[in-house]
Amino acid sequence: MILPFFLLSLPFLINAQCGVGAIYNEKNNLCYRLYKAAVDFDTAESICLTLNGHLASVHNLDDNNFLTQQASKLIYDNGPVWLGAQTSSPNVRDPNNWKWTDGTPFDYQNYRIGQPSSLGSSACMQFLTSDGTWLTATCIDEFPFICASEPKKITTVSGVTCPPTKVYRCPSRYVWFQNTQSCYKVVIGSYYFDSANQYCKNDGAELASVHSYTENEFLAQISTTGLGEKNYGYNIWIGLINNNTQWQWTDGSPVDFVNWESNYPQSYSTTAMMSDGDHRWYNSNYGERGFICKRPAIH
Repeated sequence: MILPFFLLSLPFLINAQCGVGAIYNEKNNLCYRLYKAAVDFDTAESICLTLNGHLASVHNLDDNNFLTQQASKLIYDNGPVWLGAQTSSPNVRDPNNWKWTDGTPFDYQNYRIGQPSSLGSSACMQFLTSDGTWLTATCIDEFPFICASEPKKITTVSGVTCPPTKVYRCPSRYVWFQNTQSCYKVVIGSYYFDSANQYCKNDGAELASVHSYTENEFLAQISTTGLGEKNYGYNIWIGLINNNTQWQWTDGSPVDFVNWESNYPQSYSTTAMMSDGDHRWYNSNYGERGFICKRPAIH
C-alpha cells in the first residue's frame, strides 16, 4: 500500500502518556499504577484489565529495582504486593510451570532465600517492597497490587495549520470542564440508581463516566459542595455498572480509570463515589443519593 506523499513527508511526534497517578519507566516503556487496596490475585488482575493492562511482570534486574524503589515509597510497612505470575502446578521450582498474566516469558526470578515454596496445587507470586524479593502465596490471599500497561500514544503533526478554536456551550445548569470538553450537572436529592440513570437520559446525558484522576477530583469538587448545602449524603452515583462480570460505563466509553476503595469492588452492580479524602468508589445495589449527569457540549 502506498501512502500519499504529503503524509509521508510530515514529521510525527509521539509522546508517551501514562495519566495522573501512574509512573512511567522509560527503560521498558510501561506505565505502572500501585493500588493500596488489598484484594485477591484474580480481583487484582481483573482491575488491571479494566485499565487495558495486567498485573506487573518482571524480566530483569532493572525492572525489579524500579518496582522496589517505587512501591517502597507507597507501601508504608514495606509489605508484599501482587505480581502477575501464577502457576497451576505444585512443582513451583520449575520456571516452566510459571506464567505471567500478560503472556510474556517467565525469564527472570528474584526469590527470597528458601523460596519458592509449594503451597498445594497452585500458587501466585508476591513481591516484598522492602527488598524486591519474591515469595509464593496462595492466590486467595489479599495484598495491594501493581498494574502495568502500555502508555497511550498521542500523535501530533507539525507544519499543519489548525482550524479556529471551537466555542463550546453547556445547557442550563450544566458546568463546563475544559480537560474533558464535557458538560456536567449535579442533581441534588435522593434517587435510586435506575431513577438517576433515567433522569440523565431524559436530559440528553448519561450518568457521569470518569477517565482520569483529574476528572474524578473535578466531580468531587462540584458535587460534595452542592449536596452538602442541602444536608443530603455526600456520596453520589456515577455511571459504572457490572454487567455479567464486566465493568462498563453506561455511556459506553472505555473503562480506562478506576479509583476503588479498599476491599472493593464487591458483588454489587452499581457504583457510587465516596466523600472520603481520596474520593474513592464503592459499589452497592441499594441506597438513595444524588448524582452527576455528563453530556457533550453544544457546538
